[in-house]
Amino acid sequence: MSIGDEINAAKAILEDIRTNTLGTRNEVSHLDGTAQAGFVNLAQGMAVLIQLGQQANQLAEINDQQNATMICWLDTIAHVLCDIKRDLDSSLEVQRVTQRRLDHVDAILSLVHARESVEIAARDRLQAEIEECCPPGQPEPAPCFEDCTAPELPPFQPVRTDWKPVEFPHQEPPK
Repeated sequence: MSIGDEINAAKAILEDIRTNTLGTRNEVSHLDGTAQAGFVNLAQGMAVLIQLGQQANQLAEINDQQNATMICWLDTIAHVLCDIKRDLDSSLEVQRVTQRRLDHVDAILSLVHARESVEIAARDRLQAEIEECCPPGQPEPAPCFEDCTAPELPPFQPVRTDWKPVEFPHQEPPK
């Protein structure tokens, strides 16, 4: 083999190396484009997830405020019912004692003042007929408690995203 043949063989080997290097460079360039598009998709997707997470946190805070309001109302209702029960228990006992004493006094007075008892019974019947025809007005009930403060709810605005994934390059890597 001559030196010229050796040089031509070396040139051929160098040309093969150059061709392979260009192919590798094209493949690396393709991989770099794919990686960049992937990172862009990942970053944009993460941004959307962060927005949705923030909205979920806002909605959870509003729900927490609503729960606090409901607990306040339930607590108020429980206290009012407890007060009503105590008042009723006391009133019932007073009414029982009063009724027994009034029955006793009524029986004594009926015996002592028989004629007047008949007149009072007639007057009571007449008053009952008048009240049946024209009942007396009832007073307005007094408020029992203060209202619990409810949170001001803003109208629900869902996070709108027009995010679409970045398309990956469609070029085929060189073979």
